[in-house]
Amino acid sequence: MNLEIIFFSIFFGWLIFLTYSLYKIRSHYNNLIIRTKKRQIDEILDFLLEKNQLFDKLIKQLKQQISEIAGDASFHFQKISFLRFKPFEQKGEDAFIVGFFDEKNNGILINFIYIRDGLRIYPKIIKNGQGLKYRLTDEEKEAINKSQSLKVLNPKL
Repeated sequence: MNLEIIFFSIFFGWLIFLTYSLYKIRSHYNNLIIRTKKRQIDEILDFLLEKNQLFDKLIKQLKQQISEIAGDASFHFQKISFLRFKPFEQKGEDAFIVGFFDEKNNGILINFIYIRDGLRIYPKIIKNGQGLKYRLTDEEKEAINKSQSLKVLNPKL
């Protein structure tokens, strides 16, 4: 009698497990049919494979576009430096330098010097961290060195 109760309990537990599993599989299948508007599993799988291929193509195109944008970004100004200094030791006039540089330290330095008569602005083109036409002052070199220590973010895919 005891053995029959154990067998019946195991059988009943197994039946509950199978019913629950079948219910989950059937609800999942019905959900697939509703979402894909297909009736057979072959059609559903074909539909999902087509979608997967489409998404693979889109991902490949997006990666290519991101690579192109990242390549172009190396020519944009990515580093900015600002340095304030006193150009004349005896006088209290201020001056400052603003530098805009790309990834390869090419760019422009703009030197603003305030004097009694007004404001003087001196732009200088920078190529690879060096002045292109004009000799750089110590302050301008310091502004370039300050910008070179900045970290440039450039994602590589």
